[in-house]
Amino acid sequence: MEYLEEKSHTKNLGLVASALADLDYKSGLKTLQKYLLEIKNDVTYEVFKEAITRLQNQIGRPLNENRMVWLFGFLPRVEIALGDESDNEFLHRAKLRSEEVMDYYEVFEVDDSAPEDL
Repeated sequence: MEYLEEKSHTKNLGLVASALADLDYKSGLKTLQKYLLEIKNDVTYEVFKEAITRLQNQIGRPLNENRMVWLFGFLPRVEIALGDESDNEFLHRAKLRSEEVMDYYEVFEVDDSAPEDL
């Protein structure tokens, strides 16, 4: 929660949101709902929607195979850069919702950069 509440943190917020949902940390629900209004990144927006829905509806922590973190996919960035399509469920949802999903999701080189979420 501290990571989300620190306004200088603007990257990897989706990972934090999914961890809160996977831990069934219901105290974080209001913070996620507040952040959802500020998110500019289409993929992160989809992650927050899923995390909020799960926190509102689930009873207890999900089983390992049902955790949200798996929806980020398993395909390494190197394989995506070589032409394979991403298996990131949130990216696919964002593409369905908006034709303007930003180009930074097309991987042409492999590095440690992450797009801004806010």
